[in-house]
Amino acid sequence: MKSAIRWLGILLGQLTIVKNKALFSRYIDFKQIIKASYLGNYLQISLLLLISFLKDNLQSKIFNTKNPWIKFLIGIILEIKNVNVQNCFVLRY
Repeated sequence: MKSAIRWLGILLGQLTIVKNKALFSRYIDFKQIIKASYLGNYLQISLLLLISFLKDNLQSKIFNTKNPWIKFLIGIILEIKNVNVQNCFVLRY
């Protein structure tokens, strides 16, 4: 299952980001996917999709790390990582 999700993210990234085409939120809204997965306890799967989608953005001229949309998506990943690290610290000690 994880490999299928990873390949789906890579495919979406290659069809959109690498070709410098936008992925409209009416088709796939990553913010809603992350929110629903957090509430449904399948956050790791949606993060895998998002990370594999963003891996191809280095090849893009428009969707690089200076793009506000890409910054927002990376910010979501970093925020979730920080929350998970803080929760693990609280649970251990």
